[in-house]
Amino acid sequence: MLAGTIGRSGPGETPTPGSVPTAGSVARDPAWEVVAQQVVSARFRAVADHDRAAFLATLADPGSDFGRQQLQVYDQMERLPLSHLGAQVTSVEGLTSRSFVARVSAHYALTGYDQGIHDYSTDVTFVRSGGTWRTAAPESTSSTAETQPWDLPGMRVTSSRTTLVIGNVPPARLEEYRDDVDRGMTAVDQTWRRHWPHRVVVVAPATVEQAGAQLAVSAHELDDVAAETLRDFTQDQPDTTDRVVVNPAAFADLSGAGRAAVLAHETTHVAVGSSLLGILPTWLSEGMADYVGYGSIEVPDDRVDGDLVEWVRRHGVPTSLPPDRAFHGGDAEAVGAAYNEGWLAVRLIVEQVGPGGLTRLLGRIGRVEDDGTDPQAATRRAFVAVLGRTEAEFTGQWRDEVRRVTARP
Repeated sequence: MLAGTIGRSGPGETPTPGSVPTAGSVARDPAWEVVAQQVVSARFRAVADHDRAAFLATLADPGSDFGRQQLQVYDQMERLPLSHLGAQVTSVEGLTSRSFVARVSAHYALTGYDQGIHDYSTDVTFVRSGGTWRTAAPESTSSTAETQPWDLPGMRVTSSRTTLVIGNVPPARLEEYRDDVDRGMTAVDQTWRRHWPHRVVVVAPATVEQAGAQLAVSAHELDDVAAETLRDFTQDQPDTTDRVVVNPAAFADLSGAGRAAVLAHETTHVAVGSSLLGILPTWLSEGMADYVGYGSIEVPDDRVDGDLVEWVRRHGVPTSLPPDRAFHGGDAEAVGAAYNEGWLAVRLIVEQVGPGGLTRLLGRIGRVEDDGTDPQAATRRAFVAVLGRTEAEFTGQWRDEVRRVTARP
């Protein structure tokens, strides 16, 4: 993350005489925001200009552990195709005669891969050093700064024309991820018949804790997650800077084919998100991604729906398609069954109307209606328009399919 790393000593002069705050004061002072903005802008300028000396001058103590870590961050940013670097200071807090903290809204793009600008927030700690304000390690570990790929210690990069992989796992594993995503795009295009940019950014941390930091979740929340797409969601706009973040612990338990299926799944999310404007029901979004992911390695059905078979044996055939909440929380078997239910529903749709019909269904649900219709109403209308039957009628067919699949020996 950029917490405590942005700055340049030159512009960081103290505001007008007499304005140094008293110890312990907390305020939003425009004069101090101007100082912070000058330093923040200078830091980004040093990166954009490839000026390591200017970056070095931003640090209160370049020889400290924090200073050395920040120089590594600079070197790693240099290895990325960064553009559109910029930031805006939004507030200043914790003002004392020796330090303060600025809250910063920053942005950048990965040239050739991002289709828009990636926004994030960070905190920057300033201390007085040599008569000016320079950046230093944060005094608190409770920062809400958002970690970025260049924060991974020992970061490496590999790429193809369509896929950028950033991480600190061994180089051979980065290359495997790149090749799997490139192959996964072919599987996506066999089902998703809509234009999308064919660009994917994968972040591959070496530890679960680092993966959690990239996703802004705790490591515990990733216990049963092999990879997660960090969506760049803006209402009424397609995603433009999604990140696929790999959980190394969960990936270690998968075969090569399993890893390929997971990355095809996440690539599907990127493809659909980058070409639709609205929100899809989770069962349809995840079912579509599983349909592509499993299909990319031709997994037999009885190796896909095991959780659903066990769930039905214990609880009976579900009465409705799984609600969004079924995919989050709860025990692993319940969540697994919900994913199986979505996969089975999408498979049934493809059997009835083909990949083109599935694409039309998602397209009708995911477009922005002039009357502001909610996703549930859009879904009901789309079923009638594309499948020629109501969602309730389709649900009845789907329940019959669930019953058939789970009744096998």
